Amino acid sequence: MTKSAGSFMHGKGLAAGTLGLLVASSIGAALGVMFAPKAGKETRGELSEKARRLAWRFKRNRAELQESVKDIFGKLSEELEQAYLQVRGEVLAQMDALAPGGDAKMAYNDVVKTAVTAAAKGKKWTKTQIDKFISHLESEYEEPKTSTDA
Repeated sequence: MTKSAGSFMHGKGLAAGTLGLLVASSIGAALGVMFAPKAGKETRGELSEKARRLAWRFKRNRAELQESVKDIFGKLSEELEQAYLQVRGEVLAQMDALAPGGDAKMAYNDVVKTAVTAAAKGKKWTKTQIDKFISHLESEYEEPKTSTDA
């Protein structure tokens, strides 16, 4: 499989994952209605309100994503959104795979640089865009939580 075919399939995987989450949520809501101890009208009202809040959060998160992509690349496209999400996912996966200990922020910054540089290969991203992408992701770093933080 070519690299571009793999990237395309990964993008489809993101869409399938989102669809799967929505389907699972719908099934959960239906089961909740079936086994709810409250009256049907009351339960439907609560479910309707939860659906409105979920839709609002999705729109807000999508708007934030699009704003970040536009700040980094100066334009917005589905391809750039997918690249952004793919790199963030790669960074999170690599951070989860790292052994605890050491300088977590330095490790995070190294993972970010590696992931962005790898994603930029074969794309027409400028050095400025790559640097902005790295800087943006580095600014999102959060200290790992320890058991005493809970």
